[in-house]
Amino acid sequence: MLLNIEGSIRRRSKGPDSLSRGSVQVRGENIYYEASGSVEEGPTILFLHESGGSAATWQGQLAGLAPGVRCLAPDLPGHGRSEGKGCGTVAEYRRVVLEFMDTLALRWPVIIAGACLGAAVAVDMAIHAPERVHGLILAGLCDGGRACVQTLSDAARGEALDGFVQDLFSGHTAQRLVGDHLKQWRLTSPLVRHGDLVALAGYSLSEALRRVKPPVVLIAGGHDSLATTQWAYAAAEEMPNACAIEIPDAGCLSMAEQPAAFNRIVLGFLSGLAPACPVALGARPGGYRRF
Repeated sequence: MLLNIEGSIRRRSKGPDSLSRGSVQVRGENIYYEASGSVEEGPTILFLHESGGSAATWQGQLAGLAPGVRCLAPDLPGHGRSEGKGCGTVAEYRRVVLEFMDTLALRWPVIIAGACLGAAVAVDMAIHAPERVHGLILAGLCDGGRACVQTLSDAARGEALDGFVQDLFSGHTAQRLVGDHLKQWRLTSPLVRHGDLVALAGYSLSEALRRVKPPVVLIAGGHDSLATTQWAYAAAEEMPNACAIEIPDAGCLSMAEQPAAFNRIVLGFLSGLAPACPVALGARPGGYRRF
């Protein structure tokens, strides 16, 4: 793994399952990320995970889309291997992600893929920094978040909420995969988990989606009882440049349950995008640490 002159990473190997790992300093805290692909070989997708999750949610994309796509998947503050205490609002997560992009000197607009909380952050980025966003891939979205009043109350008391995590998956999911996500959820601080759920519940998603101008694909799991296919289709019709696609045998985290199907949708979406142009910005490379 090498650091290029703009602060991003490059792989020594071009094998599709070869991953790079690193961290950068954002607001004085280490933000961990994983990457695959190379900047010379295709578009860049920035993957943002769900509440209480980590970059591990996107392993099927990091392995399956490289080398033709450059993939970057950070752990949001307070999640996974990143330092910090999380953020209380979608807007604050948006600001952190933009600083992360600045630190890596990402001078081209990127495609942002998000799941649940990560999808809301992606939408907020498209509204407030449209020049940095070339397109959106959104999964597991539902207005008002996924947590009911009782779930928010239980999260505030620090309860485990294993049932909440299990409900993110369809009944077809291997228990190993559910167990991996439960483990990650439990490793995340209860305060961070609660903050994530509150941030998502307080975000006016339907209103925000109507303000998004870059191309969007909404991906709905056919077995998702909250972020339903019908909601995704209706939301897409209210947007100027969007479509909705269902992955039948999946729940909220379709990228983890059905990575091959998810990746096919991503590649189809990318094929319809015009090439991105560089953005003039004041990059602040530094604080890079290799693993």
